[in-house]
Amino acid sequence: MNRRALLGSAAVVVGGGLAGCGGTGFSGTVGTNETPFSVEHSHDYDATPSGTRYVISVTATNDGNDPVPEDNRRPKFACVFRDESGDTIHETSRELLESIPPGGSVDLEFILAVDVDQAKRYVLSVGWAPDQESGE
Repeated sequence: MNRRALLGSAAVVVGGGLAGCGGTGFSGTVGTNETPFSVEHSHDYDATPSGTRYVISVTATNDGNDPVPEDNRRPKFACVFRDESGDTIHETSRELLESIPPGGSVDLEFILAVDVDQAKRYVLSVGWAPDQESGE
């Protein structure tokens, strides 16, 4: 079961993009995952009238035995785009609002449309959003 169950939009486009080529030497990984989700990801680049942009596609599947989120804990997915030196170019994140049952999945996209020529890799992380009531 695929759902778009995110706070805000499912994709972020930042800025207008730079003209040029993308894709050469660009890669990504899952850095951390503190949730019961398994994470599959891929990347592609699109040439648009305003320039090139990277599109990171993520499918997260609930491999646990319980629906997520539960007990007011919301999963937070983040994508950090880095340059060749490892410095952050852009970071964006999404929190799940709707419950994903065991075996269910959600599709997400993270898009980079600025400083594309400097981007060399992305790192995904999945953790828990701070508790809104306690401020944690």
